[in-house]
Amino acid sequence: AANTMYMTTAGSDISVPALGGTFSSSAGLSAVEAPKLSETVDKETYKIAIIDPSSDFLKYMENSLAGSMVTVWLAFYNTTDNTVDGVPPGGLLASEPHLLIAYKGRIDGTGYAIDPDNGTIIATLDCASPVSALANTKGYYTSKEHMKQLDKTDTSYDEVDGGSSETAIM
Repeated sequence: AANTMYMTTAGSDISVPALGGTFSSSAGLSAVEAPKLSETVDKETYKIAIIDPSSDFLKYMENSLAGSMVTVWLAFYNTTDNTVDGVPPGGLLASEPHLLIAYKGRIDGTGYAIDPDNGTIIATLDCASPVSALANTKGYYTSKEHMKQLDKTDTSYDEVDGGSSETAIM
């Protein structure tokens, strides 16, 4: 797609025709940070850092990237002593069967910072947490009438409003 950005942290551009583009090594992608693992369910987010010395990425951020889809792909190097699917030892396995999706979701927010140590301008994308939906606390109506609005054939709440009575199960 025209608005799709392909970026890589690899030392050179990577063409992946199956994904529709060439991943640019000069686009400024600095890091992709997965949420820290913990013993409790938390809402840590995926963070993507982009070095932006000329403030070009700021233009995209001004148009509100929130809600845009993000997919983080992982590619691996051939660490065997043999050629794998035409890729020699040490080469990048960048064809679709060897790629893994590390994250797929939406951008929750954006940020912009200047590193005080070296003056580097860094744009950050905060992506939705894989468990963020656990924090949602929406009311859910459980009346017979509400369920019929969702599905006219649903009978799961037909007996809920009936009050207490003896029921025979056969």
